[in-house]
Order: sequence, then C-alpha cells, then structure tokens
Amino acid sequence: MTMNVQLKAEDLHHILSEAILLQLTQEKRDEFMKAALASLLARTDNQYDRRSVIEKAFHEAAGDVARKEAGKMMEADPKFQAKLKELIVEAVERVFGANREKTIEKIADAIRSTFDKPDRY
Repeated sequence: MTMNVQLKAEDLHHILSEAILLQLTQEKRDEFMKAALASLLARTDNQYDRRSVIEKAFHEAAGDVARKEAGKMMEADPKFQAKLKELIVEAVERVFGANREKTIEKIADAIRSTFDKPDRY
C-alpha cells in the first residue's frame, strides 16, 4: 500500500518544529529558546555591520515601509513629484555644470582604473 501526502512547506516546518520540541524536556526547551534568542540578539564581528539579526530585520522592514510610503506620496501628489524632479535637475546641473571639468576627470579616472586592473573581472 502506498500513500501520497502533500503538505505546504510552512505546514511541514510547523509539524517538524512541534515534533522536535515535544521530544525535548522543559529544561532543554528553555535552554534552546535562550540560545535562539541570544543568536537573534547577538551582534556580529563584521566590522562593516555589527547589527544583530533582529536589528537588520527591523531596519529592512522599516526601509520597506518607508519606500512604500514614499512611492504613495510620489504617485498621489503632483506637487511632490514636481519638487523632486526640480531637486534632481538641480543636482545634475551642479554635478555637470559648475564642476564639469572635475567631473569629467573623475569619470575618466574611474574608467582608467578599470583598465589598470585587467584581472579584476
């Protein structure tokens, strides 16, 4: 006799998690939960980003909300769109206007440096 059972990934995850936790004593469950929380709150040794997993997740979620709200503002408010376009145009004019020669030299240096390191890519 064969049986074909299909479960969603999240259902299987939930079932396995419960089965594993039920095999642990209360003391081991408490120990496991403390270790899990500690790993979520622990800061990394990465010198560029020392945030904990939970801090990174919160930061990412806050950024998602901010992007969505900014998108709504831009779509719903023509005055906001016009002001933003004005700022972008002004920024581009500053980069290519007042410092034109300096900007061209920096672009040329960036291009030149890629040719100086042929094994880079």
